[in-house]
Amino acid sequence: REILSRFEDFLTAEGLKEKVELKGSFCMDRCGEGINWEIDGESINSANVEEAVETLQRRILGKSQRKMNYPPEDGCKTE
Repeated sequence: REILSRFEDFLTAEGLKEKVELKGSFCMDRCGEGINWEIDGESINSANVEEAVETLQRRILGKSQRKMNYPPEDGCKTE
C-alpha cells in the first residue's frame, strides 16, 4: 500500500496522474524477491519502497525529457 501511495504522490506532483494507471497486486508470482512491479510491461524488482520510487522517477522523468528533447546532458541544444 505504501508504494502505491508514494507512486501516486509522485505522479500527482508531476501532473501525470491522469496519464498513468496504477494497479495493486501481490507478489506477481515472485514472492520473496522484494517489491515487484511493472512499467511498460517490464518487470522490475526493488529492494525497498525508496528504491522503487527512485526507479519510477528516473523512468518517468527520463522518458519525458527524451520525448521533449531537453535538456541534453551536455547542455547543448539538439536539433
